[in-house]
Amino acid sequence: MRIYLDNCCYNRPFDDQSQPRIREETDAISAIITRTLASDDIILGSDILLFEVRKIKAKDKHRAISDVLDKIVGENISVNEEILFRTAAIMTSSKVHQMDATHLACAEFGNADIFLTTDDKLIKACKNLDLKFSVSNPATYLKEVIEHDRN
Repeated sequence: MRIYLDNCCYNRPFDDQSQPRIREETDAISAIITRTLASDDIILGSDILLFEVRKIKAKDKHRAISDVLDKIVGENISVNEEILFRTAAIMTSSKVHQMDATHLACAEFGNADIFLTTDDKLIKACKNLDLKFSVSNPATYLKEVIEHDRN
């Protein structure tokens, strides 16, 4: 399994954990990362993800996310002309913004099986796109994986 987590996922632990949904997503992301690292699965990263992390102004948050990425990313996808072309195609056929479209193009170029995000609008927009992978919320995806493991 090749898993791409977008920037929202890496930032989720820094959000208000008193909100049940945010806490559930944070726990799910942690569990997914732990499960992935304990298997032959690969967590994909990308130049666009690193770009977004570099833009984080809070030094502690920037350092913490950078450290996590250094430890867990098994393969980094470099942005190239093919990815930029696919980004433009995604943007043309949807209401997906450039950064999100670039994440999706990187995931596709990296042969991701699943793209995880906490962004409901992005998940909804992806339903109308012809993508080569599934797009899901981390909590929803983890529930599906656990259910699959039980069967």
